[in-house]
Amino acid sequence: MNGGRECKPSRMEVLSILLKNPYHHSLPHSIPVHFLNGTYQVFGFDGSTTVEEFSQTVNRELGIRDCEYSGFALFSDDPIEKDLEHCLLKEAKVCDVISQWEQALRVKHLGKFENTKVLKLTYKNRIILRQNMKAETDKERLLLVYQINQEIMEGKFPLTKELALELAALLAQIEFGDYYENGRANEVITKQPLQLLQVMDQFFPKKFRDSNSDKRFQEIIKDRWMALRGRNTVDCVRIYLNCARKWSFCGGKLFSAKFKCSDYPNVWLAVAENCIAVLDARSMQSLVRYAYSSVMTFGGCKDDFMLVVSSQSSVPGQERNSTERLLFAMAKPKILELTLLIADYMNVVSQNERSAKRGTASTIPSPGGSMSAVYHHERIRTKIHPNSAVSQGSYSTMGSMPLDSSSSVDPAKMTLS
Repeated sequence: MNGGRECKPSRMEVLSILLKNPYHHSLPHSIPVHFLNGTYQVFGFDGSTTVEEFSQTVNRELGIRDCEYSGFALFSDDPIEKDLEHCLLKEAKVCDVISQWEQALRVKHLGKFENTKVLKLTYKNRIILRQNMKAETDKERLLLVYQINQEIMEGKFPLTKELALELAALLAQIEFGDYYENGRANEVITKQPLQLLQVMDQFFPKKFRDSNSDKRFQEIIKDRWMALRGRNTVDCVRIYLNCARKWSFCGGKLFSAKFKCSDYPNVWLAVAENCIAVLDARSMQSLVRYAYSSVMTFGGCKDDFMLVVSSQSSVPGQERNSTERLLFAMAKPKILELTLLIADYMNVVSQNERSAKRGTASTIPSPGGSMSAVYHHERIRTKIHPNSAVSQGSYSTMGSMPLDSSSSVDPAKMTLS
């Protein structure tokens, strides 16, 4: 039904078959899926299970809507690069993804296999639509809180010290429950100082911390945490999201870049539901926004990310379009990740327009990967230009969005029809 396999069985797959008693397990393989709240859950699958089917199992057991509405997606780590992730394609088979991951690791180590390293799967949000927020489940909202906290800890979210303290206290209540100053039992008393240290390390940004003020911040967080006594997780999650979502780019994805030929060399490129924006690196204030309808071409251009936008002349009586070519220096794996994310958001915009005309609800397209790093866009239509250059050191698989470390495009081959 799902077609044949693309890759030979992985070491993990073979060991699973050899070690498991088929009479004791309904599915021959299982793998843990990690979540951003620090938990994980083991899910079963077989050789024919696709990423889409596997994700449906995760959604069903966790209480998450279908990926088309929740915007959640399955990611794998990279066998070589430490801080690199790959969004898996829904058509790929989970076993093929594992096999390709192991093969990339083996090539890196000159044929030797590293027994201590295994593929890590993470389930998190990739695309978020405000019109779908009303139907969010409690589990989705909880995981989104931890995802926003990750962005805060990485410096990808603008907030004041006061707001940081407030959000840290809310997460402390979500993570540990009520705080009791004097404790209700001896074991509780000993845990309180450790929990406060954990809250500081995991939920309070390092940019606000120093050795002289840490103790004072701990006391402030403790007082605010105690003030939340009796609040359940659902209430705290609601308050947290209400605060965080006041920022217009909350839920969007930020990419660090160097803006060439600009007075603001270091910037963030923000990809959100309605636009692509350039943000100041320090203040995170929006410098300029480009609606998707104005984007003509985007993608990798040699060693940079290129964005070509159109704008109408503001001179009265002169109705002509002009184009502007923007170049951003970025890490090459991030260029393709950014390109694919923009393409999927554009597809969302296109589907929203068609759905509005039909009066139906819109959905989020599944992530699509290509060896290309360039897209041509005209009236919300995306055309992929194939590029066959792939670095052997990159984890380029049919089961993931390939983050090509050597991909480049000849500008002469690009057209703006």
